[in-house]
Amino acid sequence: MNTKMTSVYSWYLEEMNEDRNANLNITLYENIDADGWVVVPSSVLIFVGRGEFDDDGNLIPGTFTITNDEEASDYTFLAGGCINFMNAPFPTSTNFCYYYDPENSSAIQVGLAQSGTVEIEKNGDNYTLTYDLTTDKGKKLTGSYTGPIVVQDAPKVIEKNEWDLSEDHELSFNAPNINVQAFGSKYTISGAYTWQFQFKQYNENWQYVSDQLVIEVVCDLNESEEPVSGVFQISDSDEVGTARKGTFNMSGGVDGFGTGTYFKYYENGEVRWAAGANGGEVEITKNDDGTYTITFDFLDGQAEPKHFKGTWTGELEIF
Repeated sequence: MNTKMTSVYSWYLEEMNEDRNANLNITLYENIDADGWVVVPSSVLIFVGRGEFDDDGNLIPGTFTITNDEEASDYTFLAGGCINFMNAPFPTSTNFCYYYDPENSSAIQVGLAQSGTVEIEKNGDNYTLTYDLTTDKGKKLTGSYTGPIVVQDAPKVIEKNEWDLSEDHELSFNAPNINVQAFGSKYTISGAYTWQFQFKQYNENWQYVSDQLVIEVVCDLNESEEPVSGVFQISDSDEVGTARKGTFNMSGGVDGFGTGTYFKYYENGEVRWAAGANGGEVEITKNDDGTYTITFDFLDGQAEPKHFKGTWTGELEIF
């Protein structure tokens, strides 16, 4: 048979890695309706095997071979097999099903791929997948699919978000209303005392505007009377003498939710830019007149990190 597939569903097989050398399922459909059901007559082709992914979780193109070796390396698909499932034959791994009778949904012809190749190429956002397979009965199966292939739950090294900085950003503190507060706590981290600095800026109607910033540093338990001077570098280990690594995510609501050291920038009443500190440092200085100067230069966690930095001098409300 020669087939031309029109749609695909693909996902990452994380749970199968313990007992089978597979991390990828690509299921191709010849003809499905708007609700995702197979329209008979139609073909369904399933590939199960190992692929590689880039930092964004996209499948890396290449030539895959069909193999019976479950210890094979990447760019392989496991040969098809058949198991007894609830007293019925059930095809596994790389297999082909042809549904040929609209009046009888159980009228299926099955092919278990035993050899062959699958060529996966990429052009822009679309893939072209071309297969030339031989089944366990010696039948040839050829065909292709062209279109997107999005592997659900594929591992991503670095997430990309719509609120990520597109360039370095220098925070300014000149809004009509500014509150800068420092909150001390001995409960955030066991065996240490944390100081959290919150920079909040509001317009004339006391709505968030411009830059908002949270910096959290880890100090000795005895340093609880007031924030101490020093240089604190970002660390994810929460050790004394460092600033806490930050996270930010918009899933926390319309204003998003952050932890540790992070910033967000408001534009037209909404968060436009935001980032958690993944590197960099902050210097805290208590001046002779009792004011504080806080100077910071942080890096976000993008593949090409962007700086968010600035300086502020003024009186702290200490709690």
